[in-house]
Amino acid sequence: MDVEGGVSDDEVEDDPWAGYEPPDKAPPDWLGSWGPRSWMNAKARLAGFQSLGAEEWGYYTDAQVTGFPADELEPYRLLDAMSFGGDESHLRIMCRSENHLGVYDREIDWTGADDTTWLGMDTGEEYAALLSLATGRRIRSGGLTRTFRADDPDPRGFPDWSWHRARTVPTATRLRNRMLPCAGDPVDLQEAVDLLNLYPRLTGKRAVELVRAARQYQLGLWVAEEDPELAWLRLVSAVETMAVDSKPRKISPVERLREYHPQLYNAVEPAGEEILKAAAATIAGHLGATHRFVRFIVDRLPGPPARRPGEQLQIEWSADSIADLLKVVYGHRSSALHGGKPVPGPLLSQRENVETAAPPERFEASMGVGSSNWTVEQLPMTLHAFEYLVRNALQARWRELAEK
Repeated sequence: MDVEGGVSDDEVEDDPWAGYEPPDKAPPDWLGSWGPRSWMNAKARLAGFQSLGAEEWGYYTDAQVTGFPADELEPYRLLDAMSFGGDESHLRIMCRSENHLGVYDREIDWTGADDTTWLGMDTGEEYAALLSLATGRRIRSGGLTRTFRADDPDPRGFPDWSWHRARTVPTATRLRNRMLPCAGDPVDLQEAVDLLNLYPRLTGKRAVELVRAARQYQLGLWVAEEDPELAWLRLVSAVETMAVDSKPRKISPVERLREYHPQLYNAVEPAGEEILKAAAATIAGHLGATHRFVRFIVDRLPGPPARRPGEQLQIEWSADSIADLLKVVYGHRSSALHGGKPVPGPLLSQRENVETAAPPERFEASMGVGSSNWTVEQLPMTLHAFEYLVRNALQARWRELAEK
């Protein structure tokens, strides 16, 4: 029966959210903000929460590892996997994570999406990515291997390989032509302790940013020998991930055009200031990304590597020179992602690298691959040199974020 001024029961649609009350998604005071699970677990320990058990994760690497931290990284501990298989087995580190967080998760508000802390990794994978960035080595988690429960009468725990995936580090076709020779060098894990201990001091948002960048860096190193083009793209993405909020020095759109696209600037400048400003404003977004990428590294420019090749294979180690080289790198990245144009062939192979010499940092002359060729200006640096710049800039930013 119709009601005057109303609708019949048949015309009323059920509201799927009728009576639904969105949960309070505010983080607890001891946490401050939401972040990666590995970060929240460390914060829970600092807040005084007792361990509810532990998990162990198997880490794979082609580097010979020493200096396993005992109690310096709580709630995490890096253990020797006691792998005696030489190069046949890359399972060389066990990461034990004391679980102070339990199954703690924030409640979901089903009326909207929220992926602000989405990382696509479990606790062990998050920490492996950080360890890879902190050491500059190819290190990756294969997954869970053992769990320990506080309420279990057996303190030895029990094996759990149900989701584990054994990993073998991709190798170069020829040993002396590795793209990243240093990524497989022996490493003392004690050298990473100070950096890893800064992790819980970050805010949740910054911790998410760091883990995402570390993941890109980690995967760049991992695939460098079998897919160097993807390694270039991953390393650029690692920088972009952390450069978003890094606040480089501000310059006007016209200055940006002159610095990052001089050909267009020279072509438009004679037309007058009004047209020049309009052209600069039109491509300001694209050039802004280039500016953030270049300044992120240049503003954190490390000293030159301890081991360098002969002078003819060294890049000029100055801020202005390296800035110019990085602009070329970012141009190749943009062409690859947005135009499908592969990274120049010479950048995908390593020059001769004998054991007693440091890897080359640059190309001496124009080079060709097949029927294509590139000028030396189009070949800014080797992947080895770029990885060194990226790693040191990311580590410097890691320290900066911990100080804020």
